[in-house]
Amino acid sequence: MSERKVLNKYYSSNFNPSKIPCVKRKENNSFEVRLMVPFHIRCETCGEYIYRATKLNARKEDAIGETYLNDIQIYRFYIRCTKCLREITFKTDPKNNDYELEHGATRLFQPTRSTPDEKEDLDRMMLLEKRTRDSRREMADIQELEDIIEFKNRRANIDLEQILNEKHNRQKQFEQEEDEAESRQAFNKSVSSPDQDDIQSEEVLMHIKKRKTTISFDQSNNTKQKARKEISSMIIRKKPASITKNIH
Repeated sequence: MSERKVLNKYYSSNFNPSKIPCVKRKENNSFEVRLMVPFHIRCETCGEYIYRATKLNARKEDAIGETYLNDIQIYRFYIRCTKCLREITFKTDPKNNDYELEHGATRLFQPTRSTPDEKEDLDRMMLLEKRTRDSRREMADIQELEDIIEFKNRRANIDLEQILNEKHNRQKQFEQEEDEAESRQAFNKSVSSPDQDDIQSEEVLMHIKKRKTTISFDQSNNTKQKARKEISSMIIRKKPASITKNIH
């Protein structure tokens, strides 16, 4: 079994490769190949779906007069529908790194390819968007930097003693204004109704005098009662001695 699978062949000593006749290949010669379908397609005749990576026998040939960059040859492939045997052709597309379906079927998924003009427009729009984003970011950074500098300047210029003095002065001024307002209000009352104030003051004085007289009268009564109690107690204490003398 191993002998028939050897890679090296035996060449005799008198072998001359120049004697082998040259076979000229035809210009548009086609030959059979085995390939896999590069994309999902649908047959235009019977509507059969042929999915990607389906293995089929195909016929390959050169696309005459079609090259890419004058160096890369473009090839055409012929396959048949698995149901109705309709011939379907597609060829290579080295420019887009893909295959191009020619006829016999429709491609189910067609990638979007932008033309050079569209690419230039897209590049310009992307460049403009990038510039606007950069400018907005730069403006935001500048604004943030200015805010930080202003905040630092505020903190640097803050003097606690000055703030406390200003607060004390404001409080003192507020108290003075309140005192002035109360004095004005009292002065306005005295000017508007002097008779009532005089009557009220006289009534207050009379009430005070009456209170003083009652207090003095009560005090005198209390002293008199204390004196009477002391006298009576002295009399009561002296009576037993006189009684004992009379008995003797």
